[in-house]
Amino acid sequence: RIRPYGQHTLRAAVLSPDGSRVACSDSVSTKVYAIQSLGKRRKVAVQKVALGKELRTPASCLAFAMNGKALVAAGMDGRIRILAFEQLGHFGQPGQLGQQGQQEQQEHGQEEEEEEEERVGRAKAVLLATFELPDKFVGMVVSHLAVSQDGAWLGAATGSRVHVYAMDSFAHFWTLPSFSRDVTALAFHPNALEVFVATAENRLHVAQIEQKRFSAWTRALHKEMPAQLLSRPECIHGFSFDPLSSSRFVAFSQGFACFIDREKEIPSTVRIIGPDGAEIADRRGRKRQRSESDLGSRQEEPTTNGEAIRDNFVI
Repeated sequence: RIRPYGQHTLRAAVLSPDGSRVACSDSVSTKVYAIQSLGKRRKVAVQKVALGKELRTPASCLAFAMNGKALVAAGMDGRIRILAFEQLGHFGQPGQLGQQGQQEQQEHGQEEEEEEEERVGRAKAVLLATFELPDKFVGMVVSHLAVSQDGAWLGAATGSRVHVYAMDSFAHFWTLPSFSRDVTALAFHPNALEVFVATAENRLHVAQIEQKRFSAWTRALHKEMPAQLLSRPECIHGFSFDPLSSSRFVAFSQGFACFIDREKEIPSTVRIIGPDGAEIADRRGRKRQRSESDLGSRQEEPTTNGEAIRDNFVI
């Protein structure tokens, strides 16, 4: 367990794809920790990554890039910083894994502490690049970040706009047309040059990056958008993609998940399935479910994340 801020509330936190680093920020500063398993009794070594004063700037959101070798931090000053990690020492040195006497005690089977103490190591991060928002958006706070799986593209949302940057040249590439409502979810497709966007009214948008335009599926969807999605009280806040099919994905919120296949015809109506597996017909049906939940006949658990693992299986 890591307690980086005491009584301060976390504003953003993210784990690297390989689980080797965790970054977190509150209203005061940003901190990064390197993590490594010791292999014995599931012990974990925690190494604080050294950050310069400029890099400790508090962030509104965080994302890892380059397979965890870099961190994207959207500062409260409106700047987006790319931090690259350097390893100056090895796990196991004094001050990183503790004193040798403590290690010997562990090898002899003595009780380990339940809570790992924060250990300061020799890893550090350096500033690789800084992105500025386009002139009309300077000073705005970034609400969402997304990095493409190959690390080539970065997306940043400010209110109802999404800005795309090329990571190879560290340059602004395109700002998508303005949406009618604020962005609530942002993600890159893992196998296509497309960025997926959801807005507060639960409208879905898929933009083709290289062509700088919305996909034909998006244009068709906006003409035939199922009313049940637009009337939902919960906002879509995440996407998960089917690893076996580039056309299928899941858009999820705290109260429902929507399974979508872009190769199929857009239906005039959709079935909304609640957390208990029952179909929700309309808002009145949703209200009845909440009342029954309050009486103890149903228990609703909010969805916070989702991931497609193989055909027809979603966690």
